[in-house]
Amino acid sequence: MQREELKDQAEEDVLRIYERLFQNKRDRVVVPIENRCCSGCHIMVTAQDENLVRKGERLIFCEHCSRIHYWQESQALEGSSVASKPRRRRSTKV
Repeated sequence: MQREELKDQAEEDVLRIYERLFQNKRDRVVVPIENRCCSGCHIMVTAQDENLVRKGERLIFCEHCSRIHYWQESQALEGSSVASKPRRRRSTKV
C-alpha cells in the first residue's frame, strides 16, 4: 500500500497532523485548490492562501474544513473538468 510506504518517509510532526485529520474527516485530508476553491469543502480560499500553497514552503490548512491544501500544476489538469478557464481582462472604456 502506497500510504504505508510514504508513512516511513514523512516527518513526525506532519504525520501526526495528518493522522489526526484523517481520524476526524474519514476521507480525503490532503486536497488541491481547484478554481480558487478548497476541493474538500468547496469554499473560496483567499488569494494570499493560494499564493502560499503555490510556494509550497509549509503546510497550509483550509480555514473552513482544516484540510491540507496542495497546488496542482495546470499541465496535470489539462483536459480534465478541473482545468481553470482562461481569465479575461475587462476592457476599459474610454
